[in-house]
Amino acid sequence: MSKVFKVLTLLMVFVLQSTLLGFIEIKGVKPDLLLIVVALFSIFDGSFEGSIYGLIGGILQDIFFGHAIGFNTFIYMIIGFILGELSKNLFKEKYITAMSMVLLATSIKYIVYILVMIIINNFTSFTPILYVILFEMIYNSVVSYIVYRLIIKFEKKRNY
Repeated sequence: MSKVFKVLTLLMVFVLQSTLLGFIEIKGVKPDLLLIVVALFSIFDGSFEGSIYGLIGGILQDIFFGHAIGFNTFIYMIIGFILGELSKNLFKEKYITAMSMVLLATSIKYIVYILVMIIINNFTSFTPILYVILFEMIYNSVVSYIVYRLIIKFEKKRNY
């Protein structure tokens, strides 16, 4: 996929997540499709491009849903960079790689979130958020399998 197509995909995924994904919510948790796509694109394109994808995805979330501009942008850029760096030594064709990288991305998202909440002294209890974190990690990993299959299909078409 070209870089322009990937940016357009991020925009489309953001709209999809903002509108339709509420209908596949399970126990109050819905998959973070934007995080999944940023993570998977970072695996293929490396840390610099992963940071750019994270910047775009994070800005979209901050503008439309965030309470503070830059919070999601910061988190998604970190995730894009870290996964891009880690992917240098990974075999990208394996589904387990994608699923575990999305699991890591979801973990990073919530670790940074918890740290910021502790720093600003706005964190009350770990119990409710641990349930959400664990369930979203599993949910994102399962959904990433489907998304990864689509990305692999497009990447193979591009290479032929």
